[in-house]
Amino acid sequence: ARLLVLCVLPAEAREVAVSPTDGAEAGNISVQCQYKIPEYAAVSKAWCKKEMGKPCNVLATTSPDPPEGQEPAREGGVHIQDDPKQGIVTVTMEQLQAQDSGVYWCALQEPSGLSRIEEIRINVSRGEYGPARCL
Repeated sequence: ARLLVLCVLPAEAREVAVSPTDGAEAGNISVQCQYKIPEYAAVSKAWCKKEMGKPCNVLATTSPDPPEGQEPAREGGVHIQDDPKQGIVTVTMEQLQAQDSGVYWCALQEPSGLSRIEEIRINVSRGEYGPARCL
């Protein structure tokens, strides 16, 4: 089953849960992050996975030059698109697997490093749990 989940909650950190209706991989998920400061329009954006005690690992960037030493850490596509006029970054992760569960950042990718725009927790589970839901 292919699922597309977009959760827009007022809190800075939001949680997105994806539960396929069969044992197959969950499919795709799209997340939108909003930034309100006009100066950010010209800054590259990044989507990264944050693990406790480690730097955020960049999976996709709008920059033509990704950070040195950063290689995509997962199979399947991760796509990022910035709409500077709307102030929205859209990230799509394809072929989700249970190990993709975790904390992710939409971030500004500045020369000094990553600055979090928004933190999102994604839970990908397998089994007969019904439709995708936002927690």
